[in-house]
Amino acid sequence: MIQVNSVNSEVLVSWPGFITELALLAFAIAVHRRYFSNLSDIPGPFWASVTRLWHVWIILEGKQNVRLKALHRKHGQFVRIAPNEVSVCHPDGSTLLLRANLHKGDWYSVTAVPDYRFQNPMSTTSPKKKKALSKHFAPGYALSQVLKREPDVDDNIEHLLRWVEKYAEDRMPMDLDRFITYTTFDNIGSALFSEPFGFIRAKFETLFTCHSDANFYTVATSAAH
Repeated sequence: MIQVNSVNSEVLVSWPGFITELALLAFAIAVHRRYFSNLSDIPGPFWASVTRLWHVWIILEGKQNVRLKALHRKHGQFVRIAPNEVSVCHPDGSTLLLRANLHKGDWYSVTAVPDYRFQNPMSTTSPKKKKALSKHFAPGYALSQVLKREPDVDDNIEHLLRWVEKYAEDRMPMDLDRFITYTTFDNIGSALFSEPFGFIRAKFETLFTCHSDANFYTVATSAAH
């Protein structure tokens, strides 16, 4: 039998030295991303070029669209919004990018609900899989199908206008953005499932699903970034 004697050893850690090395590493990464990246010549906020935390912040702030619009006014059609991400605002941008069959960013995977096993056209990052999954929804968006559902869409919009009139008569402020979202969801339900979800018809107190969904995607998008 071999007996092994345990020896107590102490590992001395120099915390000031460790913190200094960590700070130097972070500084080197920031300098590389800002000045030596392939995207370094694209204008944008300084902090956006060195860390994604800037993008996460404007998402949590709820002003992502406003901030990006202002940045495009300032810098032009191409704005760097992350170390490896560029916002494109160009008439030909969407057509060229969609036709290129590029793989989407990994953050799209958070839209697979309830988990990764249930992929949809938005959650999958593969252009081939997206095309295959989109075929299931294509008939609902065909012009012939949309025309058939036009009376239902008109009815959903009519319910929206009734809410507008009610708030106007009561002289109460109205969160129009939410009600338009409810109407949009109902129009999608009418087009794809032959009947609306009932959001715009329900009482205001019960209309929480879309709002909760928006909160979920805000948190999920931030986490994915």
